[in-house]
This record gives sequence, structure tokens and C-alpha cells, in this order.
Amino acid sequence: MADLALRLGRGERDDVEWKRDGEDRNLLRKAVCALANDLPGRGGGHLLVGVRNDGTPTGLTVNDGLILQFTNIRDEARVLPLPVMTVEKAMFAGGECVRVWVEAAGMRPVRFDGVVWVRVGTSTRRATREEELVLAERSRAGDVTFDQRSVGGTAVGDLDVELFRSTHTGR
Repeated sequence: MADLALRLGRGERDDVEWKRDGEDRNLLRKAVCALANDLPGRGGGHLLVGVRNDGTPTGLTVNDGLILQFTNIRDEARVLPLPVMTVEKAMFAGGECVRVWVEAAGMRPVRFDGVVWVRVGTSTRRATREEELVLAERSRAGDVTFDQRSVGGTAVGDLDVELFRSTHTGR
């Protein structure tokens, strides 16, 4: 298991948030909401539980029950639309932690109990009206019909150009 401190660094940022423990579930819900909103546009973010503010591990012992507690945040339906997240045991600076990877939501803004939360620098804050508008616009920009979506792994050479030419009516 690779140490996340080597990959993510030893400082919080707009896509990495640390929590000492999971005692305050509302703080965790706000963090998940903010990471799903992905205001900086990074594709999602990491919530690491078991890491102090100074970047040192707390000595948390991670077991299946603890991982289930964090997984249940999604299923409570207090963060809506439901976030796409992965919860797993990880290592940070030599100590165990719970890593919650939260994907950037396709439908934004995401709300926790009706409030939009975003990451600004190293803090989680209530979104301003302007930030909510930015998130909503990003969501609308991603709304395209089926025939407007690209198909991954294809190239122009995959098109049947002769079929297009044969159906052209000349109008």
C-alpha cells in the first residue's frame, strides 16, 4: 500500500482535506459535499480521516466497521445528489487513515441539508451565490443529448464517410 503523503504531499489544499477523526459527522458531510462540487475543477478530491492539521497521523486503527461508517454517508441521502465516492483503508505518513475519494458531481450544485458547500483554499465554506451559479452552469454545460456525446476510443477514420455522402440530398 503506497503512502498517500508521498503522492498528495503534507499540506491540505482545495482537493485534499484532513480530519482527525470521524466524530463530527456533519463536518464529514460538508467535506464530501464540497469535494463533490469541485469548484476548482480538479475532477474530485480526497478526504483523509486520521490525519492532524499538521499532517501527522493520529494513530487511527482502521477496520471494516469504520470504513462502513464513512460509506454510509452516501446512503443517508443528506448529501444530494448522491456523491460518487470510494472509501478505503490507506496509509498517510506511516499511519493508517480512511481515504474517501469523492468524484466531481455531474449534477451540480451538490447540497448537504439544502446548503451548497465548496472548498476554497484549505477551508470548506458555504458557497456564495456566484459560486452556486458557476457550479450550476458547469452542470448545464455537461448536459448534452445522446447523439452529441463523444465515444471514447474512436477516431475520424471510424466514420463511414461514403454513407454520409450517399445520404446527402444536395439541399
